[in-house]
Amino acid sequence: MTYNRRESLRACLEGIRQQGSLPEAVLVVDNASTDGTGQMLAQDFPGARVHRTTENMGCAGAMQESLRLALTLQPDYIWFFDDDVVPDPHCLETLLKEMQLLEADRRVGVLRAMIRDPRTGDVAGGGISHGALLRAEMVAAVGFPLAPLFIELSDHTYNLRIRQHGYEILRVPMVLAHHPVDRPQSLREIVQGGYRKKPWRLYYAVRNRIYYSLYLQPSLGRLMRNLALAVRTILLLTLFGRPRRGQVLVLRGVVDGVFGRLGRRVEPGY
Repeated sequence: MTYNRRESLRACLEGIRQQGSLPEAVLVVDNASTDGTGQMLAQDFPGARVHRTTENMGCAGAMQESLRLALTLQPDYIWFFDDDVVPDPHCLETLLKEMQLLEADRRVGVLRAMIRDPRTGDVAGGGISHGALLRAEMVAAVGFPLAPLFIELSDHTYNLRIRQHGYEILRVPMVLAHHPVDRPQSLREIVQGGYRKKPWRLYYAVRNRIYYSLYLQPSLGRLMRNLALAVRTILLLTLFGRPRRGQVLVLRGVVDGVFGRLGRRVEPGY
């Protein structure tokens, strides 16, 4: 799935094309890109199946659409990517071998890989959209990610539903793909360089966390922690924001989360 990251998508698809074990089909869901992504795909990857949405559905909507369309191809497995992930040449082969060994005596729904940041060398656990291998039977049974979240927490909420249906989510303990690794800013970094977060993304992060705490996995303790996080975010924006704005959006995120108002309610400013 992709949105306005043509060159990142090109690198991702080149990585898929260089696999020792090739997938039977490559499906690209173009989330209404406006940067020439469609032309690049037609010219450089004519064998890819491309589905273009009529509007930007956010990460959550694109995840839902991608998995829905993938199931129509009747696969055994779905190898799932965001557009800024580049797999190592042995990634798919390794995941398939490990999955087939594990599922002999375990109910595995997702097998994830480790990722390495190509700039910093930092290593972290990859999420579902970082080149994970999903059993198609699991996707059909569990359903799709919650599209109304739009962006932020879509992986986390889908993981919850997968586990609620009795499937395991496992990880291969080796680096199989490259993707930026986000590290939280330390207080020292914030004081010295400012709190550089996009207010529109903070709105969705706060709203979806509050919603999760109230409606998906109700927990008073989790709700209080997420409310405290919202207060901390407002303070950081006020004291160290670059620029110092976004407080109202964070407050709106709290209110919308409490009342269960999902969907694309704040326009993204990529």
